[in-house]
Amino acid sequence: MMWYFGILGINARNLRYVQKRNPREAIHLADDKLKTKRFLQKHGIPVPDTYFVLSSREEVQSANFDTLPETFVVKPNHGSRGRGITVLTRDHAKNIFRFSDTEYDDDTFRKYLADIVDGTYSLHFGGDQAFFEERIVPSHGFERFCAHGLADIRIIVVNLVPILAYIRMPTERSGWRANIHQWGIGLGLDIGDGKVVTLYRDRRIFTRAFPMEYAFLRWKGVPFWDEILLQSSCTQQAVNLGYLAVDWTITTTGPKILEINARAGLEIQNVTGVPLRKRIAKIEDMRIANPEKWHEIAKALFARNVSHISSSKVLSLSQPWAIRETSWEERSESIIVEVSLAHAHNRIAPALEKTIESFSKDVIVETQNYSLANPARTVDPSLLPNVFVLGRKAVSEYYIRPASQSMGVFVPKEWSIKDDEIERLRVLDKRVNELSRAVAGLHASTPINLDEAKEQFQRTGGRENPVFRYREIPPASIEQTRKDIETTLSQYFRGVSALQSDFAWLFHEKLEELHLFTQYLFAVRFQDFDRMRRTSERLYGGFDAALIRRTEADVETLGRLTREGRGGSTLSHDEVIAYIHKYLEDCGLSGSVRVRVRDQIPRFVVRRKSVPEISITRRPLSLTHEELLGILAHEVDVHIVRALSGRRSWWRIIESGTGFYLSCEEWLALYRSREASVSKRESRRVAIHYLALTRWWDVDFCGLFEYLQGFEEFGDFDAAFTKAARMKRNVCDTSIAHPGALFLKDKIYHEWYSMIADWIGWWGDIETLMSGKIKIADLRYSDGG
Repeated sequence: MMWYFGILGINARNLRYVQKRNPREAIHLADDKLKTKRFLQKHGIPVPDTYFVLSSREEVQSANFDTLPETFVVKPNHGSRGRGITVLTRDHAKNIFRFSDTEYDDDTFRKYLADIVDGTYSLHFGGDQAFFEERIVPSHGFERFCAHGLADIRIIVVNLVPILAYIRMPTERSGWRANIHQWGIGLGLDIGDGKVVTLYRDRRIFTRAFPMEYAFLRWKGVPFWDEILLQSSCTQQAVNLGYLAVDWTITTTGPKILEINARAGLEIQNVTGVPLRKRIAKIEDMRIANPEKWHEIAKALFARNVSHISSSKVLSLSQPWAIRETSWEERSESIIVEVSLAHAHNRIAPALEKTIESFSKDVIVETQNYSLANPARTVDPSLLPNVFVLGRKAVSEYYIRPASQSMGVFVPKEWSIKDDEIERLRVLDKRVNELSRAVAGLHASTPINLDEAKEQFQRTGGRENPVFRYREIPPASIEQTRKDIETTLSQYFRGVSALQSDFAWLFHEKLEELHLFTQYLFAVRFQDFDRMRRTSERLYGGFDAALIRRTEADVETLGRLTREGRGGSTLSHDEVIAYIHKYLEDCGLSGSVRVRVRDQIPRFVVRRKSVPEISITRRPLSLTHEELLGILAHEVDVHIVRALSGRRSWWRIIESGTGFYLSCEEWLALYRSREASVSKRESRRVAIHYLALTRWWDVDFCGLFEYLQGFEEFGDFDAAFTKAARMKRNVCDTSIAHPGALFLKDKIYHEWYSMIADWIGWWGDIETLMSGKIKIADLRYSDGG
């Protein structure tokens, strides 16, 4: 046995990787070979065909084997280390089955199957299933490894990056089984090109000269290597196992997965001569959004010809750097350097550009692993004072490593998707995402003359109702989008070709919501207030009299609490920014979320881009520590985490939001906010807004403004005007007093909060809702629910 620094042992593997990275539900999936095969098939990942399954002694005794092909494989569903797996051929003339030199008559064969269903070979020592699978015919180029039985390729994947691989090759001594523990041979592969570089036999590793009978295998490559690496990463993303072994073989029709393993054996270290722990350490906190990059990183970091590449080739989305003057004075400034793959060129904050202009000589932007002399850049006023942003061209040779919080993933339950509908559902998912974007692009709810109207309103002392102007919405565009939605509904949900999968209901609901929203947009376009009211109530619901009475009491109670104290002194603008960065770091999201200061926005805005962004107003924030904590719990712990979790799903609808999910999203955010912060001011603001919507739907803008100013929270002009403008969103002439002239969407911020405590009391763990942008009803389709 050879010992290496960084060798990974069984206890360390279980404690550091299996327990921490592999959710229990995902481990159960990996332990069930049949469920795994069906799951992978639904995700378009190739696996061998299954002929039929036997689950009990009764089924074994009554089974008819006449339909089986001449040769096939029998496996225990919950077996491990190859135990119980038999490759058989059938002799119809003698009515026997052959395995190597062993013959089974019908009774003996059924006894063997009965042993399997009794759990003789089961990983869990309980009842099991025997399933009959196609016998793999190895492809040209892979058959050299299969002289004494079918070989397989095991790849260890961590954090979506393949880090080690080897071939398990059967021998006569191993009984034609590809198992190192049973005297098979291990062939270590170079991750870079899939070529054989080591041989392991009888507990001895050969790295230079192979034994004579196997010398021809040295430097021989595995076909389809790049495809196997990429599909291994995709498999890990699909099954949500942070530490995973994927077993492949290569058939005449291409690579196929034999099984996956959540507790992969550690003999791969002996076969390759590479310590697992050292390799894992290089990519432990790496996250790459683009699937095509995963195997590229594996090659860059672990291929034998480029093994000198290390973490110096990896940048985070955000890191502390310095900018210095190249003169004898060596003046320098500490800065934050960010990476933006959405922009080609570098950008710099105005204040930092002035600092550079004050330097008398050339400048260098540098960090420990990177330096850039006199970088080209453009000034971007939206950046924080000490930020320099590197664009795609500057970082083209680097890999990007944002830290990321460990999050759950929405995985549809097996019964909810029919096998023959998976491809149509994928196409529908893409189509619904396109329609969602089209509808969002039609909506412009912020007045283009907001500042002008605000100044005019202030000049009149709040006595003249403002007239807002909005970007023109072409009726033809709304009509075309509406027709596209109806066409999609007809294509997938009507007639003989209608989808039958239960999971399809999520898309039906989403299309219904989008269709309602196009009706609302028509009403907004023509300022049809009756229609605006009807569609708003269908989208967001009506009002509940009991909740209104309870809210009135809440406003009074919260008013007393807020007068008792705001939770500390007011934070400065810089203190707010520093606290946000610290909060993101504590959440494990530092580098995965950007922070921006912008004009013409409310206090906080979360933008769900490829890299999520928290935007803060440039105006004074007037926030205490407790109030800021509540806001961050609202924005980060829910909105951002649910968006990032949904992005890990293979379904766009889980990332962008299922039908009518918004109510659940906002009450979940408010619940997080109230639980995290002892400050009650934000809760009272929401309650006041709700009361204004319920009581004052028959007043004009001036009436709303006057009502709001009666509360301390909206006592100043800016706060009351901003809130009144929000309540009259999409209305041009705000002198109109009509129930449809109020923006009812905001009512969901308050009324749904009262439901979550009851839900938690009945069902418990709130984390089940964090796996994507879903609502409670959608949990019935998720394995996490």
